Amino acid sequence: MCGIAGIFAKDGPRPAPEDLARMTAVLSHRGPDDEGSFIQGPFALGHLRLAIIDLSPSGRQPMFNETKRFALAANGEIYNYKALMDELKGLGHTFTSKSDSEVLVHGFEEWGEGMLDRLRGMYAFAIVDLEERSLFLATDPFGIKPLYYTETNGLFLFASEIKGLAAHPAFSPELDPLALADFITFQNVLDEKTLFRGVKRLMPGHLLRVNGNGSRPRRHFFYRFEKRSDETYHGVLERFRALFNRSVERHMVSDVAVGSYLSGGFDSTSVAALASRLASPFSTFHGTFGEGARYQEVAAARAVADKIGSRHFETLITWQDFRDRIRDVVYHLDEPSVGCGALPQFMVSKLVSEHVKVVLTGHGGDELFFGYHTYKAARYKRLLAQNPIEGLARLVKGLGRGDMLRTLYFLLFPLLDSSVGHGLFIMFDKKQRQKLFSRDFSDTIKGHDPLAALRGLTNGVDFVEPTDRIAYLYLTTYLRTLLMQEDKVGMAHSVEARIPFLDLDLVNFSLGTRASLKLSGERLKAVVKDSMRELLPPQVYTQPKMGFPVPIAPWFRGPLRGLVEDLLLGPRIAKRGIFNMDYLKGRIMRFMAGSGQGLYHYTEANRIYSLITVELWFRLFIDGEAGLG
Repeated sequence: MCGIAGIFAKDGPRPAPEDLARMTAVLSHRGPDDEGSFIQGPFALGHLRLAIIDLSPSGRQPMFNETKRFALAANGEIYNYKALMDELKGLGHTFTSKSDSEVLVHGFEEWGEGMLDRLRGMYAFAIVDLEERSLFLATDPFGIKPLYYTETNGLFLFASEIKGLAAHPAFSPELDPLALADFITFQNVLDEKTLFRGVKRLMPGHLLRVNGNGSRPRRHFFYRFEKRSDETYHGVLERFRALFNRSVERHMVSDVAVGSYLSGGFDSTSVAALASRLASPFSTFHGTFGEGARYQEVAAARAVADKIGSRHFETLITWQDFRDRIRDVVYHLDEPSVGCGALPQFMVSKLVSEHVKVVLTGHGGDELFFGYHTYKAARYKRLLAQNPIEGLARLVKGLGRGDMLRTLYFLLFPLLDSSVGHGLFIMFDKKQRQKLFSRDFSDTIKGHDPLAALRGLTNGVDFVEPTDRIAYLYLTTYLRTLLMQEDKVGMAHSVEARIPFLDLDLVNFSLGTRASLKLSGERLKAVVKDSMRELLPPQVYTQPKMGFPVPIAPWFRGPLRGLVEDLLLGPRIAKRGIFNMDYLKGRIMRFMAGSGQGLYHYTEANRIYSLITVELWFRLFIDGEAGLG
C-alpha cells in the first residue's frame, strides 16, 4: 500500500517539481519506506512507498514498461500477481522486479483497460501514456483504495487523499454546500461529491481517461444478482468455507508480517481464526473501553485469541484520546465521515503499527452475509405481503429481544417517513434539516434533494429480491465509506488494511445466494456463524451483536461537555452562518439533560459527533489550521 499523487498540465504550464513535492509531502505517512517521482512533458507522477511485496529497491515507483511509453504509480495489492506475471512473461514482457504493482503497467500495455477484469485485489492507480499524451486512472470494485481528483487553472490533479490536492498552490479550498446537505442527511456523501467544491472521488469500480478532449468517469465493474435456485443450505456452507479459506490465503501474500483485528464479533474473529493457521506467530489486535459491559467485547476477543493461539494486544480507548486525537482523525479522513468509529479505529491502528505493517479486517461481512437488521425487515415485509399469517408467525419467531427494536424500526417507520425505507440511516430528516440550517444556507441549497443521489444509485441495476437492493446500497455507500475510513486511519500510522470478505469470488457467491439461505432460521449472518462454529469459542455466539460501540453519550455529557459546547455553541461556528444556532443549542441542551445510554441517546450523540467533525473540518481545511495552503 502506498500514496500516489500527480499532475496533468492539460492547458497550464509544465508541472513544477516543487508543486509535486508539496503534494507528496503531506502524504508521507502513506509511504515512509521510499519515494519516487517522474516529470516529463505535461505529466508529473509522485509515489510514496510502504514496502509490502518485494522490499528491494527494484520495487520503487513510478514504474515503466519496456519502451518507457507507460509510467505507473499505484496504491494497493494485486493478490493474483504471480499468475499474471507468468502470463505476461509468456507473452514476451520483461519484468525488472518481483513487485505485484509491475503487472499493472505491463498488463495495461498488453490488454488496455481490459486488464481490470483480470485483477484480484485492492487498487487505485494512475498510468501515463506518453505517446498518446493521456492519463488513465482506475479504482478497485469496492473502493478499498481511495482516489480523488480535481481540475483547476488548466491542471488536472489527483491524489490518494484530498489533502494531497489541497497542498498544490493552484488549489483553493471551498465548501460544497450540496455535499454538506447530503452529509447532514445521511452522515455520508453518497455520490462522487466531496465537501470540497470541485473535488470528486473516483467511485469504486470506475476508470477515468483524461486527455485533451476532456475526462469522464466510467464504470468497469458491475454487481450481478443472479440467484442459484437449486442450492441447499448445506451446500452454501460448504462453498462458503472453501471460498473464504481461499480468500484469506490470498490476503496473506506478503513479504512482511500480517496480523488481524479481533473485535470479538463474527467477521474479524472468522478472519483471524483462518489466518492464524497460515502464519506463526500470528498477532491480533483489539480496542476496548472502560465504560462498562455495553461497550466491551473484550471477553470474546480474548477467548478467540486463546483458542487460535495468537499473540494478542489490546488498547484501552479513553475520553482523553477523543479530546487529544479527534482533530488528527478529521485531518487524516479529509472530511467528516459516517459513524463515530474512526477514533477507536485510529487508536487500534496505532497499536497495530507497533507490531506489524499489514492487518486483516472483517469489513464486508455484514453487508454480504446479512448482519444488519434492515435485511430482516425487508424479508419480513415481503413475507407479510405474500402470506400475512405465515409472515406474522415468522416475524414473531424470528425477533429476539436483542434485535426486535432495530428490525421493527426498519419495518414500520417507513410508513411514517419514506426516506427510511431505503434501509440507510437518516441522520437529520427533511423537517429536521429545515430547522437545523440557517435561512441563508437553506437558500444556498434550495431545490437540492439529497435523496436524489440515493435513487440514482440503483438506476439500471437488476434486483431479484428486496434484500438485493439493500445489499447494493450498503455495498456502494456505507461500506465504501467504512473502507475509506479504514484506509486513511490505518495509513495515518503506515498500516495496510486488507479485506478478505471482499474477494471477488466470495462477493459473487454471496450475491447469488438466496436471502432465505442467508437468513436461515431467521438469523442474521447465519452462513458465517454456522460455517465457523468449529473454529470459534462459544462466547462469540452468546454475546449480543455490538459493532464496536463507542461511549460518546457519557463522554459528551461528562468530561467532553466543554469541548462539545466550545465547538458547537461557540462564536466560530455561529459566524459561519450555516446552522440555526437557537435550534442547535436547544437540541444539544436537551441531550445534555438526559442520562440514558440506549439507542435514542447513542443516536443523538452520534449526530452531535458528526456536527463536531464538520466544525473541525472547517477549522482545519477552510480556516487553514491544517497548514496545507
